[in-house]
Amino acid sequence: MIPTIERESYAITAKADGLRRIILFDTNPPNTNLRIVIFSNSMQKLDEFIVNNNINHIFMGRSLIDCEKIGDIFFAFDAIIINGNDVRNNSFIKRYQLL
Repeated sequence: MIPTIERESYAITAKADGLRRIILFDTNPPNTNLRIVIFSNSMQKLDEFIVNNNINHIFMGRSLIDCEKIGDIFFAFDAIIINGNDVRNNSFIKRYQLL
């Protein structure tokens, strides 16, 4: 007999064949320009951008997002830190809803 996996313990999402990337969004202190840093999955810094804070964005403070890069598009699939709050201990569903 195959054991049953509890639903709250695991989540399944579609897998894209891109490159895994971690993106840091940083507006510390608030009301400054948005700093975006892109890291490889081994946390090697790959690129950094400064974006004028006059644009609308959902991140205030510091956020760290796990992504898949396909071509020039980043597809977020998990949240690590949102607006300065470490959300790693939240369920996957709750983290995914924050994206």
